[in-house]
Amino acid sequence: MRQCPYCGKDVVSLGYQVKQYCNNICYQRYKRAREKKHRDERLCLECDKVFTPKRDNHFRCSEHCRKVFQARYFRKHRLKYKVVKERHPCKFCGQLYVPSHYLVIFCGPPCKRAHEATIKVKPKLLIQPNYRDITVDDLNTSNHAKEIAEFKEAGGQIQTYPTIPNPPVPNARVRMKVLELDTEEWAVNVKMADLDMYEDFLKNN
Repeated sequence: MRQCPYCGKDVVSLGYQVKQYCNNICYQRYKRAREKKHRDERLCLECDKVFTPKRDNHFRCSEHCRKVFQARYFRKHRLKYKVVKERHPCKFCGQLYVPSHYLVIFCGPPCKRAHEATIKVKPKLLIQPNYRDITVDDLNTSNHAKEIAEFKEAGGQIQTYPTIPNPPVPNARVRMKVLELDTEEWAVNVKMADLDMYEDFLKNN
């Protein structure tokens, strides 16, 4: 058990650890209090007031003088590195403006909306229906043949739309039929080959 030399609090050392201060803040303040450095008085560079500096690089007496210096310094050096942007004509009205980005081509939102209104929008593709006359097959295959005949006498036509082609869906039954046909052709070819072999054998004998 030890006591902190700066604040006097009890400090517990665990094991072989030799701990003299309760934290790092007390250590720094204790060192600063012991090692006081003598600094001569100097004049403030802003208000010419005599003051005692706390650090070696302390040249202004107060926070107000420091902010005045910073404002003057930034105002002087900001103009040196300031990039002057060129003005470009607006794509719609032709007025010169300073763009905020190199991709901005209009002077404001009104010109942008007016330009978009002038662009012709392609109309959506509409499916047009087809008309055909009523045939005899339509009368025979329908349960309302009488009504369809009256509609035909009045000059009516059937309205049809183009059908969408069906996607190619594999069918297991069709595949099995193709396999069956292949096996039958293979069997017929084997039989013909056997007959050819017998014919050659008979001719040779």
